[in-house]
Amino acid sequence: MLEAPRLLHPGPPAHWSEAYYSGQIKKNRPLQQDFFLRPNDAQAPWVYYVEPPASCTVNKQHLVVTTINADKYSELAAATFTLNTHTNDIRERISTTGFYRDTWELNSGSNVLHLFSMDTEGNAAERTIEVIYDPEYDPSGYVSPEPEGPPADDVISEQELRERRKETPELEKELFVGLDDTVFVRIGNQLTEKLKQNFGLFAHTLLYDTTNFFTYIEAPARAKLANTGHNKDAHHHLRQVGLALCVDKQWGIPLFYRLYRGNVQDAKTFSGVVTELVAAIRKGFEHVDELVLVLDKGNNSEDNFEALKGKLNWIGSLVPTHHKDLLELPLDHYEGNWTDCRYHRLVRTVMGIECTLVLTYNEKLARKQQHSLENGIKKLKKQIRQKWTGYKNAPKSEPAGITSLIKQSRYGNYVDVTCEHAEPVFYQTEQTKNAIAEQRKRFGKNLLFANGDQAQAPWIIEMYRSKDRIEDGFKLLKHPELIRWRPCRHWTDTKIRAFAFCCIMAMVIIRVMERMTAMAGLPMSPRIIKEELDDLKEVIMLYDDKHADSKITQRSTVQQRLWELFGLSAIEEQITLH
Repeated sequence: MLEAPRLLHPGPPAHWSEAYYSGQIKKNRPLQQDFFLRPNDAQAPWVYYVEPPASCTVNKQHLVVTTINADKYSELAAATFTLNTHTNDIRERISTTGFYRDTWELNSGSNVLHLFSMDTEGNAAERTIEVIYDPEYDPSGYVSPEPEGPPADDVISEQELRERRKETPELEKELFVGLDDTVFVRIGNQLTEKLKQNFGLFAHTLLYDTTNFFTYIEAPARAKLANTGHNKDAHHHLRQVGLALCVDKQWGIPLFYRLYRGNVQDAKTFSGVVTELVAAIRKGFEHVDELVLVLDKGNNSEDNFEALKGKLNWIGSLVPTHHKDLLELPLDHYEGNWTDCRYHRLVRTVMGIECTLVLTYNEKLARKQQHSLENGIKKLKKQIRQKWTGYKNAPKSEPAGITSLIKQSRYGNYVDVTCEHAEPVFYQTEQTKNAIAEQRKRFGKNLLFANGDQAQAPWIIEMYRSKDRIEDGFKLLKHPELIRWRPCRHWTDTKIRAFAFCCIMAMVIIRVMERMTAMAGLPMSPRIIKEELDDLKEVIMLYDDKHADSKITQRSTVQQRLWELFGLSAIEEQITLH
């Protein structure tokens, strides 16, 4: 660990109970110490199996188990290892670097290995794998099973797709416009198995959401996927393609995705993919007893929740104005506190299903929303004055253009204007005052819910806030210097589908690289990883007309660690051959 150089920050306060920014480091204090002194730890411990790999078969009864049980900011308060039904406390046997290793005796057949850790702040993590003991198992004689369905290269062509649509015109109006995803789904399933084996991928909480990508495809459009609709980047006049994506909560690795028509509402999209989504997740993680799906409020519908009933647990959010009695609840009736918010928990029937509701209030969010409302009203008034002074003849009453401007603005309900002496005069009616008062009741409040009546409020809040991970994934897909989905330079459905597959695979690679750096004690964002690797160049040195040499530029300490971590030496040997 390097010693911290002289910094501009004055360092942490004298009393560690005071809140401070964790980047403030004393010049005479090693960087490692300040990380352990970070006060608010909301991150779960690292829990991974180094060996054995998940879902493996062995022919020896005594199995060596090596795990990582560590926490970045706190100490472990509890750590257990369970083999089948026998639970053992392993906290005292974990090394100072976070490793645990021991030999265990397996039962014949299937054995379930469960690892659990919890830090002193109450954050917990767990991981479960299955190991099959078969004394007659011969690894050298293993034959890979034949793939189900058509060969891997049997991808439908655009001409075949057009002929299929000609035979069945209704396909053009379907959610997936007749596209066959068999090949891509098979590749995705095989990739998920590799991730489980090599990186201990264990998904018990799943995040689902939708987004769309605008295109520059003009009419007449050959692609039936591309349609105009509500664009999430406000390019409503352009044709767009929709993406339904499901990722794991911890790392944001894509586990399921589908492309769909760009003019379909989120709730209808979810009803079209929910059966396939549940089947895919259950197949990939069949040993996980309790799967939780985190949804956005745009997917709320009675049919969708009925389809999930008994298959997956879910957490989502509701529109607060649909439960006005809860908005009227005084803050002193909120019985609990969790990190930066207060909450009130209750049980209520939602869309025919008994659910746990959690109403949260965040004071910081309330101030921010109040500030946004005031700025929005000021901006609208400024626009009205500018438009008013732009008329050639001074208006004697409120012009139609001003009325239209107010009507189109989201803050129009909070502004009243009249004309006095050819000048705009702003005032507030009782209706306007009531509208502002009603809006203020919502400030700082969110209404979350989960199926069933057993879920606890802190758990629901934490799970729903993890939804930011999938939003980060969408930003990654749209980032102009990373994956760069936009603009999609294809205009037929089959090519757009293949391009989407490449983008999702790029996202998988980036997330795996993130995970590898974090497990190596070198956490980096995708942007930083790219910047570090971008600095590595191949240099060709010409000595004369017949002699040349190819070298990779000198690497920094961080670049050298990334070089070794990603195994880039093999690439160097290939590109520097001469």
